[in-house]
Amino acid sequence: MQALILHASVHLLSFGEIDMWTDPIVADIHKVREAIAASHDNDLKKIAAYFMAQQKVKAVSVVKRPVLPTPDELARASGSTKQA
Repeated sequence: MQALILHASVHLLSFGEIDMWTDPIVADIHKVREAIAASHDNDLKKIAAYFMAQQKVKAVSVVKRPVLPTPDELARASGSTKQA
């Protein structure tokens, strides 16, 4: 079987016959993640509490979801009526 080689202008990690491309941005994110985990003793509860506190301080939600209409609101908007 011929070796699979990914050509890129950045670093390559070699795993046997397969060379895998390493994205420098992803590598930086992994370093930051590892530093945050180490500073909280790799305790998931402490890490989660840290991020929740950061979210409150920055007053920005990590995930923003739109408010979905209820089935009744959808029915009214479409003009249909339900009979009970």
